[in-house]
Amino acid sequence: MYFLSRPRRFGKSLLVSTLKSYYEGRKELFEGLAMAELETEWLEYPVFHVDFNGVDFLASGQLEGKLEQYVSEWELDYGKSPAAAILGDRFAYVLRQAHQRYGRRCVVLVDEYDKPLLDVLDTGCKTTLNG
Repeated sequence: MYFLSRPRRFGKSLLVSTLKSYYEGRKELFEGLAMAELETEWLEYPVFHVDFNGVDFLASGQLEGKLEQYVSEWELDYGKSPAAAILGDRFAYVLRQAHQRYGRRCVVLVDEYDKPLLDVLDTGCKTTLNG
């Protein structure tokens, strides 16, 4: 697991999209670059890209809704667990199915990870714990 924290406008989203293309095995995008010569296998990995940009997280339930949307889309490709009801368990099932299909570890890329926090910072917004 790697966490990249850099200042705003520092190219984090560009890096995430470059990593996505690399792990998807899109060799043609790297033609003419040193990477095209250095990489010999160009394997395709299951890539799960989460991007929190473009969502207004001030509205209640937006974060949960966005995560639900991503997991639901991935379940269309990899199947839905008959037993998992909790979102995290559903995502774990999708990751296991993807690993089984590809025979490789999954790549999870999260872009704009701080957007939900920055949207509500200094607004006085409060949260409650369920349970």
